[in-house]
Parts: sequence; C-alpha cells; structure tokens
Amino acid sequence: MTGKKKVKMALRISLAVFSLVVAVFLSYTTIVKINNTLSMHSQLNVVTSQKAALEAQKADLEVEIEKLQDSNYLANYAREHYVFLKDGERVSIIPNVDENE
Repeated sequence: MTGKKKVKMALRISLAVFSLVVAVFLSYTTIVKINNTLSMHSQLNVVTSQKAALEAQKADLEVEIEKLQDSNYLANYAREHYVFLKDGERVSIIPNVDENE
C-alpha cells in the first residue's frame, strides 16, 4: 500500500471508531432516559392512588365534622363511646358470656 492509501485507511478506521463510540454513547443515554421515564410513571401512579385515598379520607372526615356539629349526634356519640349519661340515667354493664363455657 502506498502512503496515501494508508492515511485514508487510518482515517476511515478512526472515523468508524468515533462513530461507534458516539452511537454507543447516544444509545446509553437514550436507555437511561427511557428507564427514568418509566420509573417516574410508576411513581406517578403510586402518588395518584395515594392522592385518591387521601381525598376519600378527607371527604369522610368532613362528613364526620358535619355530624359532630349536630348536638344530638354528638350526645349519642358520647353515650356510645364514652358512657356519657343523661340526667337520671344509670349505667349497667352486662358482661359478655362465652358460648364455649
């Protein structure tokens, strides 16, 4: 081979290696970005479901607040959960009887 042909061949090989390195780098960055995007989509789905659950819980609590504003409901709630008595009432606690005994 002559000198010019060797230089052209070396230049072509260098260009091919450079192109290969650029292609590998671009492929790697594309794969990383796709992986990050998929991860973010799964996180978004989790957060969206958590948001829906929290909104439902908030709605339930708002209903409970409305109920607690009613004095009759509040008195019944206190009687059921905290043994709150009306004037003249007495509490009788009846023990649970096991059927196994």
